[in-house]
Amino acid sequence: MPQAKLTSDRLEKLRKAKKQAPKGLVCSQIEMREILDLSAQKFNTLSKQDGFPIISRGSGGRDKGQYNAARVLDWFIKREMEQLAADHRRLEYIARLRGTLLPDTPEINGLSWVEQKQAIDAFQKLQEAEERQARTYSSDAANAVISSFMMKLASMFDDLPDKVDPNGKLPPEIMQTLEEQIQDFQKFVHNSLLKFLESAETNAWPAGD
Repeated sequence: MPQAKLTSDRLEKLRKAKKQAPKGLVCSQIEMREILDLSAQKFNTLSKQDGFPIISRGSGGRDKGQYNAARVLDWFIKREMEQLAADHRRLEYIARLRGTLLPDTPEINGLSWVEQKQAIDAFQKLQEAEERQARTYSSDAANAVISSFMMKLASMFDDLPDKVDPNGKLPPEIMQTLEEQIQDFQKFVHNSLLKFLESAETNAWPAGD
């Protein structure tokens, strides 16, 4: 698919000015500004950019510089084309995003690309917030799961000493150590689950695949 030709009234005026300028024409700053239709402030700002073609700035005042008209016009033509290309890329990007986020209505179409991008950003943030909310853990549900799990774990461990020593033949100190280890493990599991829940509520961890 051929690329659309990028142009603007400003670009066409610059091209026309270059076509009409005599070959080798050297202008003062005032004459150059008239050809470009720029204010002194705007011209002075742009002329300080890298690559701006100046024959000489002069030392008799700000309007005493000399400029090759064709080279200056080429510089402005290139600058205008680069800006048009950048705007075109922005519009293409906006068009791709609009396909899924913004309705095709006269109100939306009447917005500038900056306003459309702001609207798209707002829609995306809303979608992200909704998705984040959908993934957020329910604190009550998570607490219920933890309580149920800890009750089941306690029930399993309550029977463990009897299963390890059904005949009561192990020394008391070994059984005491076993029970202490069981209690420490239960505390560790309980505290770990509580920390997990706090982290999930703070960071909105996904509820699962």
